[in-house]
Amino acid sequence: LPMWVWLHKSSISTANISYSATFSSQHAYKARSITDSPKWHLLFDDIFKAKYGKPLEIIKQNQNEILNNFKGNRFNTSVGGTILGMHADIFVKDDLVSAEQAQSDVEREKANRWNDETTSSRRKNPSCYLDIYISQRLHENDICGHVLNKKLDIFHICLPAQLTGTNYVSPESAIELYTDGILDANRRPADVL
Repeated sequence: LPMWVWLHKSSISTANISYSATFSSQHAYKARSITDSPKWHLLFDDIFKAKYGKPLEIIKQNQNEILNNFKGNRFNTSVGGTILGMHADIFVKDDLVSAEQAQSDVEREKANRWNDETTSSRRKNPSCYLDIYISQRLHENDICGHVLNKKLDIFHICLPAQLTGTNYVSPESAIELYTDGILDANRRPADVL
């Protein structure tokens, strides 16, 4: 996501958060491999030059952060991990609890509280930010349920792997993505679900 965002506004800062520091680091490695690739430079250097007068360059990168020459960055952390002193425009919250943690009231509450109290104070601009939650629903009060229960003005995308008659697809137009009630029959065929 940050690489795509940087094409539109190169100074954007993104925070990528998961339940596990290892999982977050894996995502960071994949992001770094994009900007390190010759294909990236071939496809996008001219776009950055035309828009900003110079190509995008990564001037700092380590296991937890990528910083570009336009002061945009991507950092990763985990629930309960280091985030103080860091601020972002976009928060990508990918699986804030593991499947095992989702069954624990204590772990769910820890993730929900950390989301509400800690990440909310890390916004560069409290009146203009984006939170993206990515997860499978594991409990009615997991992070998605917690956020949905607040009745905020949000755009909610819900794509169950299989339509059962008791679940729903949101937005409704996404129903076109299903074949015989299955979202992705190549990755998760009916017999696997």
